[in-house]
Amino acid sequence: MDFCFFIPVIFGCPNKIKQDDDHTPYLCPKCHNPQLVKARSRTWFELCWIPLIPMKKHAIYICGICQFRADQDKL
Repeated sequence: MDFCFFIPVIFGCPNKIKQDDDHTPYLCPKCHNPQLVKARSRTWFELCWIPLIPMKKHAIYICGICQFRADQDKL
């Protein structure tokens, strides 16, 4: 008897956000709280939840209260 096993392959490209060393808060344009900080956003290719290949890298601002995000070039 032959058995056919299917192994699910799970992949994706999530963003990982890491705050920069500069912890100077800026005023958020959306919620008007001084919680906007500089961060780096990096997109990874993941296979079965293991990050394998770094793809994109952006310098962003992110608000800790309302989760507002903007590129540092555009703001």
